[in-house]
Amino acid sequence: MATDVLYFKLRQSPQGMKERAILPVEVWSACWALCPRRQLRRISLVCKLFRSIVLPVLFREQSFDMVALEISATSANWMDTVRHSHRTAVRLDKLAQNPHASWVRSWNAVFSFNGAAAMSQFVPAEHTPLLELTHDRVVTTFSTTIHMYENLTSLDLAQLTVDASVRAGLASLQRIENLHLSRCKITGRDGFLRLRTLTIAGYHIPNADPLQIASPDDLRTITLDRGPEIVPLLNGFGSKTLPHLVHLSMEAVPDVEQWFRFLRQCPLLETLVVQSVDQGANQPVLQPTALSRLRVLTAPASSIQSLAPHRPISDVTILRSPSSLDVLLLVCMVIARSTVPLRTLSLPYLTPTREFLATIFALFPDLRELSMKVAGFSNLPCGNAFLWHRPSAVASKDYARPIELCDDNAFDDLPLDEISDDGEGSVEVKEAPAMTMVKKATRPHLPSETFLNICVDGTADILNWVFDDLLSLPSNLEVLRLEQDRGMWFSLADQHQTIAALGSIYPRLREVQFTSAHDNWKRVGPGEIWDSAGGSLTWEVP
Repeated sequence: MATDVLYFKLRQSPQGMKERAILPVEVWSACWALCPRRQLRRISLVCKLFRSIVLPVLFREQSFDMVALEISATSANWMDTVRHSHRTAVRLDKLAQNPHASWVRSWNAVFSFNGAAAMSQFVPAEHTPLLELTHDRVVTTFSTTIHMYENLTSLDLAQLTVDASVRAGLASLQRIENLHLSRCKITGRDGFLRLRTLTIAGYHIPNADPLQIASPDDLRTITLDRGPEIVPLLNGFGSKTLPHLVHLSMEAVPDVEQWFRFLRQCPLLETLVVQSVDQGANQPVLQPTALSRLRVLTAPASSIQSLAPHRPISDVTILRSPSSLDVLLLVCMVIARSTVPLRTLSLPYLTPTREFLATIFALFPDLRELSMKVAGFSNLPCGNAFLWHRPSAVASKDYARPIELCDDNAFDDLPLDEISDDGEGSVEVKEAPAMTMVKKATRPHLPSETFLNICVDGTADILNWVFDDLLSLPSNLEVLRLEQDRGMWFSLADQHQTIAALGSIYPRLREVQFTSAHDNWKRVGPGEIWDSAGGSLTWEVP
């Protein structure tokens, strides 16, 4: 609901007239536009009109995180943690019975397989059963009430055993479109859901049985970040065609032959991402008519050589560095056999030569975006390793005091951080970024060696070649990202001068990155104003 709707209701309703006598409409509108959900809940407690308007928004997205509770537990606050877990269970009960449960559109629920065991070091033995009871109640209540959210469209579950009862609850959700399972044990493996997006990630207990979870007739996006579930999922689809699948992302390909058979079942696939393929396996060659719409390909070099030719691929990311620049160049020559000009290219970790880059740019003259992971060499030690330790805490004086948990007063005497405007949930007002000026686009001096690090810097070498007219980037280049894990660091002044000089040579340039994402700059609008990553710095080239 937009801010102007709030404005209109405040203008028209009698209750709005009373509220306007206290605060102008503009203040209420600002609350709506700027306040996080936590503060919206607080405002709704003191303004009935605002409550009636904001309730659908507050119900729309629901979440809880049991793992976060475990991490925050100490010997000083374990009693509060148990009460928080109890409140979560009570909240789930009340939410499922609420007449507004139909307003819920999204659930993000993080459970914990460790449960009470993770906190047992802080909890007296006599209270461990109570802790286990509250944790199990959260799991049971959620699993048995999930069917109540009849308009749920997006469900994100972590560390939950997806058994037959959970699958039955999911099957009752007629509007569910997006399902994300992270580190879940999937024991209920039969029955298709009419999903548009399916994501499976994290560790699991191996299960080779076929996995039926998403109907092949409706799926548009599949993301599999958990290798062992890939083969069971593909077996679950059988030989059925996935007529609407446009995006497929896989962590690994355990069975190359099966993977290629599955690709033939995806006639409209546009984006394919595969992180790892068995390098020793022979990869079949697909007929040119297969994957005729594939345009974005991210894969190791061997898979790119099999899939790139004779397809309209305009965006390629090469994973894992080949054995030499010559091998990488051969891969790029295969990519050049695509049926459309290449617009985006991301190269793996390499130490490029000027001749290699010149050949690449000659192969792809229409390149718009170029990303390279450039090698940097340094004799500096890697540094010390740091181990994270849970901060020590003073043990609670009430360590052995019995805890009484009652549903009726679960939300009485809430901790201060859940009702106060201080701390988490407050809006941090950021100052406007400082504006600096680069008066002249001069050639920056970028040495390829620094006395401090005694390192050869690949990023500086590439830029020096460009500024010395020894190397020409594609004339229509818009994005240049030079990633480097170590080596020379560009000062802020060097970054400004470099971008100004590059912009004078390549006027279409709108994004430049030096060494890391922290040194990423983007042009704002059609002028010469540039913002750093996150907008913390802004400067203008006159």
